[in-house]
Amino acid sequence: MTNEPFLFLWGKTDRQLPASSTNFHPLLFHLLDVAYCAEVLWSRLPPSLKRRMAQAVRMSEEDAGRLFVLLAGLHDLGKAFPGFQKKVPELMGNLSLFDFPSDQSDPPPHNFVSVPEVMRLFAELALSPSPLPENLSLLLSYSLGAHHGVFPNAGDVNGITNRRLGENSVWREARNWLASELRLSFPGLESAMPPPSLTEVADKAFAPLLAALISLADWFGSSRSFPIRGLQELPAYRKSSQACALQAVSGSGWVAPPPPPAPADFPQLFSFLKQEGDTKEVEPNALQKKVLELLPDVSGPAFWIIEEEMGAGKTESAFSIFDDARVKERSHGVYVAMPTQATSNAMYSRLGKFLRGRVSTETINLILAHSHALLDANYLDRMKIAEGFTEMVYNEDTGEQEGALLVRSWFTQNKQTLLAHYGVGTIDQALMGVLQTRHWFVRLFGLAGKTVVFDEVHAYDAYMNTLLSRLIEWLAELDCTVVLLSATLPQKTRLDLAEAYAKGAKATLKAKEQAPYPRITRIEKGNPETADAFHIEKSDVNTKAKTVLLLHLANSPEAIKAALLAAIPDGVGGCGSEQNPFSVSCCHHMERLAVERRGGRGKRIARRVGSRRSPPPNPS
Repeated sequence: MTNEPFLFLWGKTDRQLPASSTNFHPLLFHLLDVAYCAEVLWSRLPPSLKRRMAQAVRMSEEDAGRLFVLLAGLHDLGKAFPGFQKKVPELMGNLSLFDFPSDQSDPPPHNFVSVPEVMRLFAELALSPSPLPENLSLLLSYSLGAHHGVFPNAGDVNGITNRRLGENSVWREARNWLASELRLSFPGLESAMPPPSLTEVADKAFAPLLAALISLADWFGSSRSFPIRGLQELPAYRKSSQACALQAVSGSGWVAPPPPPAPADFPQLFSFLKQEGDTKEVEPNALQKKVLELLPDVSGPAFWIIEEEMGAGKTESAFSIFDDARVKERSHGVYVAMPTQATSNAMYSRLGKFLRGRVSTETINLILAHSHALLDANYLDRMKIAEGFTEMVYNEDTGEQEGALLVRSWFTQNKQTLLAHYGVGTIDQALMGVLQTRHWFVRLFGLAGKTVVFDEVHAYDAYMNTLLSRLIEWLAELDCTVVLLSATLPQKTRLDLAEAYAKGAKATLKAKEQAPYPRITRIEKGNPETADAFHIEKSDVNTKAKTVLLLHLANSPEAIKAALLAAIPDGVGGCGSEQNPFSVSCCHHMERLAVERRGGRGKRIARRVGSRRSPPPNPS
């Protein structure tokens, strides 16, 4: 088999080694690597996502998986043409021995070259026993051609002429051979085709999801898990490639979603909020009771806007919505989008505490998604544990393994952060899924079927709200549960965001109920034409009277201390008294500090000031 001339078509080389006629990874081997990775990926997809993609092409999940494997394997078929093979002259010399003619024209991108060739194979029945409708052939081929991050357009594909593909029959024969060997390597591929009656895929999310899966398979199949080995016997390499694919995907931390947890009541969900030594259960407040009251009526993905003042328990309400969706198998993960890196860091800790009690796996891969995440010491420590540089340590204070929350380094790379089942980060990481950035569809794939929470929505400007509306439209299409948290929103903004969700659910919002502030607005995807609104009735106990005092003071700690002592009577509350003195420090201009110093300074201030759930700091 090693004498087969088409095995001399190269797919990868090791750039750290000098170019030579033996330093290459045959193209067929690379196609097999990616196909085997696709097979492992499909087996670990969330069940709802597999079901959706199979239904889109009217196939069983098993056959849809085979179709995905075939398309992933064909992704780099466009490397079998003169323009690509000539990029390494030493390897092109191997081909000249077998009468492969060269071409001196500027080559088009090889991923675009794959598109017309796969369409040709469909038309010539080389991949399917019956003709594939043109629209479906276009959809599958163009999705395959997007694996470098950009969907090709008609101009990109139509400009690829027979001459540039290699009009000599030996090039076409080589591509036919590659496709044939790929099919022979995976039993059942010959029947893994959509039914002839399917002329068009109605699910508009199918193409981005398929492109994302093929891109992921290519990333895994191009990793160091598949070393450059040169020519080998094909049967032996198939076994080796299959084992390497399992190692590549498993080693990254990519696992199937954990099983849904058993239902739990509010005190169980938020037991971590209890103070040390406190025997009283954590009870829901008025807002949280209203959310819990509304959850049993929700039978599918839904859209929520919760408007309430700061500190009223909106985050716990969002976590309750997420947990309910997981229990009912409508959500396999969560991403909490925050307006800033600082708020993301704080939310990361809160979500981690919540997940520890609700995820039935030994470890939890929780990602912090923003550009300075690696400057967070706790986050970096968890990555070291995950990669084996540090062992798990038992924390006597919490009674837990410090390694219960891990960070798999594969998911920290820019385009891959949203692929983790659980994540917190800045909103821009999600918004890039609706911008013309490379691999935007991978970001949408990472959010599909999850609960997506947007906090502090009142902080966004008109430009971000426009992008947010577009993203919400996509999230509705992707069967996400969407939760927006805000202190307050203008009526127009609230309606615009609700209408975006209804549009993604393929409906026009007609019934737009209003309710006084504080309020909850809810749309169910099963009934997207109606936005229900609910007022949150507060008891006198839950209503806090507030007094705002505006003082003009000299810029000195002593003046601030004197003003505070005068404004806050002893015995009523405040920072201290004559019997319990305190010191005043100025904490400001932190934005001028380098980011690594700013984080430490912020933590020291938080320890000194304390939080409403922490015991008061010792005055001494």
